[in-house]
Amino acid sequence: MAKRMSHPTRRAALAGLAATAAANFAPPLRAQSPVSFIDMAGRSVTLPRRPERIVLTEANDLLSFALLDPDPAARLVGWAALRRFDNGTLAAYRRRFPAIDRIEIVGDWSADSFAAEKAIALKPDLVLMTAYQEPGLGHGDLTRRFEAAGIPVAFVTAGVNTRTSAADIAPKLQMFGRILGREREAQDYIAFYQSHLAAVTERIAHANPARPSVLIETYAGLGECCRAPGRHGWSEFVELAGGRNLGVDTPQAGGMLSLEYLLAQEPQIYIGNGGSYLEGKGLVIGPGYDRATIRASLARLTERSGFREIRPVREGRIYAIWTVFATQPINIVAIEQIAKWLHPDLFADLDPAVTMAAINRRLSVPMEGIYWLGLSDQEPAR
Repeated sequence: MAKRMSHPTRRAALAGLAATAAANFAPPLRAQSPVSFIDMAGRSVTLPRRPERIVLTEANDLLSFALLDPDPAARLVGWAALRRFDNGTLAAYRRRFPAIDRIEIVGDWSADSFAAEKAIALKPDLVLMTAYQEPGLGHGDLTRRFEAAGIPVAFVTAGVNTRTSAADIAPKLQMFGRILGREREAQDYIAFYQSHLAAVTERIAHANPARPSVLIETYAGLGECCRAPGRHGWSEFVELAGGRNLGVDTPQAGGMLSLEYLLAQEPQIYIGNGGSYLEGKGLVIGPGYDRATIRASLARLTERSGFREIRPVREGRIYAIWTVFATQPINIVAIEQIAKWLHPDLFADLDPAVTMAAINRRLSVPMEGIYWLGLSDQEPAR
């Protein structure tokens, strides 16, 4: 005859059975669920689980990760194009995350300098690639090699444009949010970005001011003046801020502009972009450089042959800005500052430093330094 259980014993047994049933029928852990998304090349990508070993082929995308994840380097096993990463910014991340030095460097930013075999040997469960390494965006040798090794590839740049445009911000961050399991943080920043962008573009649309012509010099000081961007990146920022980039009017839509062309076109404003990668070669700006050093490097640009003859130099409308803004979702700060330079009266109440402070509250490593500066002594530094 079966012995009847006492009430305490029966309750314990039932609790054990319930726990076993819950374990058997509970949904799989989120980290083990498939992760699907559309990459920036429009490709559908499905991963068997949340990736824990990622290779970044654009090291600067660590800044995007840092907007979403309190430990943005934790999943990285390899990265490329580290020389494009600002020295002062890298130093700040090293101080906050010393383990960052264990991330393997897997080459540089072009296809012929990217070390595919080294990246494969790291056994990543995702490679985030740019059009720099594979212009074919999934139809080239690099993707085939990774996929043959069972390693998924996703692209972080759209088309052949390797810059991050304003239109790219939402899909890029949504993709990173899915990859990192940080969808809420991604949507929060997207809403922040779009509201700040609308505040600029709607004011421009309502006021309809004259659009000043702007000479944007990329890699400022690296050779003779001036290398201008085409119809993407900095040109878009100028357009959104209520200006017109001089470079897009040329037949080749960017590239080298002759002094003769600049004198004939009479741009009203000059904006050079630079950073630590131009140390000893051109315009330096960003963390690690003080106001005097930045201003001196900006002033040296005006000493190039014939440069003093162009209108912005004559009228003192010469500005410097940090190159990395072009590739990351923090570029809303650049758009706001360019709007102030182009339309100082219209945007007298706009303070990009306040926007930067709001971004810093989201970043796992706050941005500290001077990221834009005017040559005029009256121009405030940030």
